[in-house]
Amino acid sequence: MEIMGIHPSGKGWTLFQGRKVFIPNTITGEIISGEIVYGGSEFLSGILIEIEKQHPYRREPVCKHFKLCGGCLWQHIQYPYQLQLKSQILDEALNYKGIPFKEIKPIIPSENEFFYRNQLTFSFSSQRWFYDEEGKIDDTKDRRAVGFNVAQLSNRIVDITECYLQPEPSVSIARQTKKMAQDLNVSFFNFKDGSGILRSLEILQDSTQNVIVMIGFASQPDEAAFRFLEHLFTDMPGVKSVFWKVYSNPFKAFGEMEVHCFDGKDRLLRINNIDGFSFRVSPQSFFQTNRFIAPKLFRYVMQKAEVKADDTVYDLYCGTGILGIFLAKQAKKVIGIEFSPAAVEDAKENAILNGVHNCTFVQGDVLSTLTLDFIKKYGHPNVVILDPPRSGTLIEIKKILLSESPEKIIYVSCNPQALARDLQMLISKYEIEEIQPIDMFPQTPHIESVVVLNLKK
Repeated sequence: MEIMGIHPSGKGWTLFQGRKVFIPNTITGEIISGEIVYGGSEFLSGILIEIEKQHPYRREPVCKHFKLCGGCLWQHIQYPYQLQLKSQILDEALNYKGIPFKEIKPIIPSENEFFYRNQLTFSFSSQRWFYDEEGKIDDTKDRRAVGFNVAQLSNRIVDITECYLQPEPSVSIARQTKKMAQDLNVSFFNFKDGSGILRSLEILQDSTQNVIVMIGFASQPDEAAFRFLEHLFTDMPGVKSVFWKVYSNPFKAFGEMEVHCFDGKDRLLRINNIDGFSFRVSPQSFFQTNRFIAPKLFRYVMQKAEVKADDTVYDLYCGTGILGIFLAKQAKKVIGIEFSPAAVEDAKENAILNGVHNCTFVQGDVLSTLTLDFIKKYGHPNVVILDPPRSGTLIEIKKILLSESPEKIIYVSCNPQALARDLQMLISKYEIEEIQPIDMFPQTPHIESVVVLNLKK
């Protein structure tokens, strides 16, 4: 089969009997032999058996867990060509929805192709995923894992011994944490029956070389679990703070959860000296994944917003307030809306930390908070920064924006398909000045995009 294109999921695709077949670890133009392993009504899934003719930009992956681990889908592709493919995915998404634009600017690449993440979450499992030809594993300790999901299979965990996403001491902490839990007889979560207490390990690193860890429990921690947290804080080199939380649904491991600080002098992640700004971010708050390229994103938004001294800026989905604070020194005032209470508290502290006094951060869901009464209270927005979650922006929010018609909207998106869908509605009143992709996620098909929208004259 010849690989005919790349899907937004990062898999190559070809056609078989009129249906698309998605095959991971392939590149457009390659001639391959593969096997169909799943047949749906609309598409098929396959696996790569052999490459008959390989792409000139194919390379040998650096990580030994590649193909089995679902973390880095594009390690087999040379980095410059990854950027071309991402631009193609964005272009196809916009054209599919009929979005008019002049061009997509060249992607701003990540300075670091590897070891770029400031945050990484490992999963615990009492039954790790076995490699081919490993044979039977009798010792139950050897069956335990701390690692990431198997590619294309949720809740199946690969035991990770190396990783090229986050710099050390990330993997060392994960390996030592696993051994510590085993020595203290703390049970690992079982994805089949829900038994076991250790569910996740989140490692956060900041620009001052501080390391914070957060343990996710599947149920309320018992005495052994608290003893484990104590050893984690006192015996793990480099760890400055230890937090913990309990999942309401450990099988899914998401949603709002109360986060507790077990111990630590520095309770907040610090990001220092971004163009003279410094930020403190709680472990439960969102911060841009790639700390090396995030400053370029902030500078680009500040440049393109062209905020004037009498402007009111609305920062929707403002998170810890970073973009709003960047713009505040040029604006009359900044109004931020964010759902996460922890992030709003961070935003307020960050404004004080940076000597910014014209920012107001409001905790609430953007859908229910951004109303005509809210705008009447805080003033008409001249510039809106829109940085929604991966799912995009709801219709009602876009209706409010179209009704108020700010002079400029800066849309920051991590999902080309959701971006294209939202732009379909916004272009009724706005024209696209510029589209600037930024590679926040090397080795993956994901791409961050900034779209500058100006109100039509």
